Amino acid sequence: TLKGPHTIRYDQLILAVGSRAKLDLIPGMAEYALPLKSVGDAVHIRNMVLRRIARMELETDPNLLNSLGHFCIIGGGFSGVEVAGELIDCLRQICHYYPRVNPDHLSVSILQGPDRLLLELPEALGLATAQSLSKRGVQILLNMRAIEINGDCVTLADGSTLHAATVISTIGTMTNRLIESIGLPIKRGRLATEMDFSVKGAEGLWALGDCAHVVNSHDNDVCPPTAQFAVRQAAHLAKNILAQSKGKPTRPFTYRSQGAMAAIGHKKGIALVWGIHLNGLGAWLLWRAYYLLQMPTMGRKVRIFVEWTWGMFFRADITHLRFNRSNESSPR
Repeated sequence: TLKGPHTIRYDQLILAVGSRAKLDLIPGMAEYALPLKSVGDAVHIRNMVLRRIARMELETDPNLLNSLGHFCIIGGGFSGVEVAGELIDCLRQICHYYPRVNPDHLSVSILQGPDRLLLELPEALGLATAQSLSKRGVQILLNMRAIEINGDCVTLADGSTLHAATVISTIGTMTNRLIESIGLPIKRGRLATEMDFSVKGAEGLWALGDCAHVVNSHDNDVCPPTAQFAVRQAAHLAKNILAQSKGKPTRPFTYRSQGAMAAIGHKKGIALVWGIHLNGLGAWLLWRAYYLLQMPTMGRKVRIFVEWTWGMFFRADITHLRFNRSNESSPR
């Protein structure tokens, strides 16, 4: 194990370090909001939910109960609606383990600045998502913007407040510190690259994924920071490096998006696949099937399939887990 600064020589270096959560968009966000950027962040949010419910078992003040049981999500994009859907379903399931908690004191809200959810998808799918979440009890606040976050409430632009002890932020990303430190050109917060992923002015250096500003030759637009594009970029970059090692020309990245999907709760999803709109159970199954196929090795696929199938018929687990979180996360 290397300790301290070391210099390592390389022939080819690939930067795929992603981005980091931006927590200075709203006053109080860094101190009180829980960012959702990494797996560790997601596990920490889960643990916080369990702590809030456990504390509610011991409280009798109705105002405090409403605040402890209110989970406010800032952002109505893919991450926001997925968290809201999973959270509202999870709250209903884990109440079984906390008989003194009144379900009426539990609520989930989404704060969305624009006038609809999921701006990345057609309006019809955004509306279908809103309807599905609303039917299950999620409060959707459109054209609403938070201007300050405190320990137990969120102040909105219209002067009103939402009493919520837990605020989850799914908005805002910023440049990775490593990308900032290397002194190479940055565009829109990402390392500027050529269409073949090479970094101009740095021989043997390549970048892809969320940290790279890569123009897709299919439509001459910047690649979105999604897993669908990152997976294709990785395969394309590997071919380019092999081609360069053999003295052959590299090829610009070109890819046509196959659509987008999101799971918005237990057995509920939305999808846009090859121009076809899907929502409900079919979209949810398609989402699971797609991600299951992306898992490496048959053994891992089988383990995940068994675990997912188990989860369809039994209540959520309430075991606390530990994971590393984003460096920017609140100490709460």
